[in-house]
Amino acid sequence: PEAARFTGGEAVETRRLEQAHVVFMLPAPGLTDPDHFALRLFVEILGGGMSSRLFQEAREKLGLAYAIDAFSDIYEDAGVLGVYAGCAAKDAGRLAQVTGQQVRAMAAGVEPAELARAKAQLKAYVFMGRESLLTRAEQSAAQQLSFGRLLPSAEIAGLIDAVTIEDLARVGARLIDPGLTASSVLGARGAAGAGARLREALFG
Repeated sequence: PEAARFTGGEAVETRRLEQAHVVFMLPAPGLTDPDHFALRLFVEILGGGMSSRLFQEAREKLGLAYAIDAFSDIYEDAGVLGVYAGCAAKDAGRLAQVTGQQVRAMAAGVEPAELARAKAQLKAYVFMGRESLLTRAEQSAAQQLSFGRLLPSAEIAGLIDAVTIEDLARVGARLIDPGLTASSVLGARGAAGAGARLREALFG
């Protein structure tokens, strides 16, 4: 079948809500891509928990979001990096700008301590999830379908540990280079321009 293609786009729905809900997405490597684990670590550093860049910058320092989180949806031949945030409608544009700035900053380089912390977090997530029979079954099925075999835990840990700062910079460039974003905004009219602010911050 034809490989999946990320085409981008923008959806805005205006409603009278107490807060706006925004989702931003960028095209990302797929499951079988050599940069798969670099992407996973990029996501952890960008928005994976309270120590992440977006949580610290957008929520703690600037007070722009009630909740903010980065995630990846990954399929065999393609993936997306996403950011979800709940914020006041008046802050959605500035939040989008900060998100774009942080992605660009990470493409320029991350700190060794950030990478080490992200590796520990990702390995904990992967291996603690295997304590659930459902999660173990899902992981095994995905590996069998995508790789034709089950990946030993030691192999997964080795692939995570092998990721370098240069790998993260390469992933950052891959996220930005196509010049494509997808954005979805739900909330008061003041949030409607968030997608445009993200594109401006990412691509100039």
